[in-house]
This record gives sequence, structure tokens and C-alpha cells, in this order.
Amino acid sequence: MKMKLNKYRAGVPRQTKRPAKSEQVCELSQIDACAGPANKLKKILVPIDFSAESIKALRYAVPLAEKLDAFICLVSVVETGSLLNNLKNVPMGFSGDTRVEDAKAGLVIMAQKEIGKLIPVIPQVRVGKP
Repeated sequence: MKMKLNKYRAGVPRQTKRPAKSEQVCELSQIDACAGPANKLKKILVPIDFSAESIKALRYAVPLAEKLDAFICLVSVVETGSLLNNLKNVPMGFSGDTRVEDAKAGLVIMAQKEIGKLIPVIPQVRVGKP
């Protein structure tokens, strides 16, 4: 076991230990061996901003959800306020409701395109700052 000096308590050592083999992160190909009753995932949260990276993350989550028999929660955050340095006096081209409806429709279309019908999907759109 390693000992490090605690920088908040000068001169008092603190113990650091490596995680046990059962606590290590599993690769996607090893999920069956790692997924015991304590490691069972029920929902997999996938943040979506409709970029190539978020679609890649969704494609990674699909086989994981299949192996673990889990739900996929697609979450997108839309900003309804002004895009120009939080200026409230600048009118937006679209209303907040329109942007939320468009994002929800985009999530549903993406779910139909990328995810099989056997995996339950929960599309959610939140309003705030992405």
C-alpha cells in the first residue's frame, strides 16, 4: 500500500490503494463476465447535441444496453434565451417551445434510426445552458 502526504494536513500521511480487480472498469467485450447483480445498470444516459461525437456515444451505448438489458435515456439541452452574451433584449428567431419541440422530434428520429426496436428509449429535452 502506498503512502502519500496529505497536503491539507501537513505531515499526516494518507493511504492510497489501487482498486481491486472486481472494481476495475470492464471493456465492452467483457461485460458478461463483469455484470453481476451489483453491477446491473438499468438506465444508460446518453447526452445528445446532434454532433458526430454524440452519435458515436449513442452507437457505443446500444450494444451495452442490449447486453445489460437496460433503457437508453437520450437527453438534449436547448437554450431558449439569447445566444448573444445573455442579452435579453435581443429577439430570437424561434420561440423556446419551437426549439424544444424540434429537439424532441430530432431525438425520436435519431432513436428510430440508430437504436433497435427491442431497446426501450426515453427521449428527454431540458431547457438550460448546454
